[in-house]
Amino acid sequence: MVNVVVILVILFIILGFVSIRFIMFIMFGGKTSKQADCELEQQEQYLQKIREICIKHQLTLSLQYKKCQTIYGTLDKKKWDSEVEHFIECVIGNPPNWVPYEWIKQEIEVMISRETQNLSSITNGYEFEEYCAGVLRDLGYDVVETKKSGDQGADIIATKDGKEIAIQCKYYLRPVGNKAVQEIEAARKFYKTKYAAVITNSTFTSHAMELANSCGVLLINIADIENLMFYLKQKESEL
Repeated sequence: MVNVVVILVILFIILGFVSIRFIMFIMFGGKTSKQADCELEQQEQYLQKIREICIKHQLTLSLQYKKCQTIYGTLDKKKWDSEVEHFIECVIGNPPNWVPYEWIKQEIEVMISRETQNLSSITNGYEFEEYCAGVLRDLGYDVVETKKSGDQGADIIATKDGKEIAIQCKYYLRPVGNKAVQEIEAARKFYKTKYAAVITNSTFTSHAMELANSCGVLLINIADIENLMFYLKQKESEL
């Protein structure tokens, strides 16, 4: 009798275990819980990859968002949707079906809101330098900020893929002129970097562009900073 009871208890435990595994198998679409956990982890990694791509292109996306606004400051939703679709197709690639378009769009808009707030809050050159340094770090550069006074013309020394760049940051309400180009060219020699660049929130005078072209200094608007490495490679091919 005792043996029968023991056998029944063992059978009950086995049946219970099998039932639980079967239920989990059905819940996870024919996958074990371990397989489901692995799949969830892969999905989260993919979503994080999308976030990183959006951050990398945040300045360009912010600029394109502004271009999709009417003269009255309202958003042309049809134009913006078309821009987001273009970004997904050309930059992210075709995402799997489980990643909804609205999720990607929301991630982009949250990032743009944060980026616009950060850039619009800048009131002076020092804050602009800090902003540029932060963006470069986000883009994967090793960044060293020079001292605030006696910097010999460079605000930042940035390095990526073995390329070292002396950078001057200019927060101007008018076009940046020759002086900035002359200063950063001198800084390149002082810091012994191969490359030099001036980054601004404004534009450059024709004289500044002419001088920069003759001595190999890169002139970049902050909205185009993500393409810095591309421009460096272009410049390298011209040497």
